[in-house]
Amino acid sequence: MFQRLTTLAKALVAEQFDGKAWAYAAVCIEAGTFGLGICVRDEPGYYPVPSWICCGATLNAAQNYADELNRDREFTLDQAAAVVSSSMRAGRIRA
Repeated sequence: MFQRLTTLAKALVAEQFDGKAWAYAAVCIEAGTFGLGICVRDEPGYYPVPSWICCGATLNAAQNYADELNRDREFTLDQAAAVVSSSMRAGRIRA
């Protein structure tokens, strides 16, 4: 099971990154715990979503939830992957 973001948390994330191309991504928080990060196109790394807000026990669950959230924002898997990979190319993790 994956602890999901509340409607308020989703709205706060959208507000914080308004005007930017961004996508949810699955990230490893620590061994055996996975969560979400926010990647912004061409910015290095990602912004972690705190684990007390959103986390789960498998990478697969985190990835499926990130995909679902991106689809809800009308981002295709290819569009989300392009944003995430651009942040990987841009440099180090900001966490």
